[in-house]
Amino acid sequence: MTEEQLEQSWQQVVGIVKDGPVNLPLWEALEKCRALALESGKLYIGMDVTELHRAAALAGTPAKAAIESACARVFEERPTLVVIEGVDDGALERERELARARSDAESRDRERLERRHAEVQKKSWEFLAQALQAEFAKVTEKSLPWNLVAYMEHVFDMIAEVEDISRAEGVPRRDMDRGLARSLDTVARQIDGPIVWVALEYRRFRT
Repeated sequence: MTEEQLEQSWQQVVGIVKDGPVNLPLWEALEKCRALALESGKLYIGMDVTELHRAAALAGTPAKAAIESACARVFEERPTLVVIEGVDDGALERERELARARSDAESRDRERLERRHAEVQKKSWEFLAQALQAEFAKVTEKSLPWNLVAYMEHVFDMIAEVEDISRAEGVPRRDMDRGLARSLDTVARQIDGPIVWVALEYRRFRT
């Protein structure tokens, strides 16, 4: 679609919307828009910086529905309306550069968050594994069952603390479950008890 054809099609969209229910703010906003591109399911509409305050009139649900319905009639698809600053030929490229910058920033943020999650997971559960060994070494008379039960109840506090930290840090549920399962398995082997029973006792402890 050429630039001229796109603009003609946009004017048809504006006309269809104006044939609908009276909405002066919406009509005035549409009249200040220029269609810049239709690509990848998005219709890029430019507005001069002095007119951007009118963009709010395009964002309401009834307005968006009216515009999308008109677009469906004219373009035979329902593109997402993207309002950008500027009506000159360079406006769309500036928007693309901004979109790339936003995408790159979001990717960096995700990578930092993933690294943070990995660090928290590694430090928390690895620290706990070492701590469980150290705490068990302190238990005297390991042949006495009540000493083992007291140890288990004691380390449940430690396990719960790491679990809470992991949850607060947004550690993925699958990774958190694995860390918790390893810790409970360690306790089960230390006290020579069934892992299912230890897990059940931990659940009771947490309720």
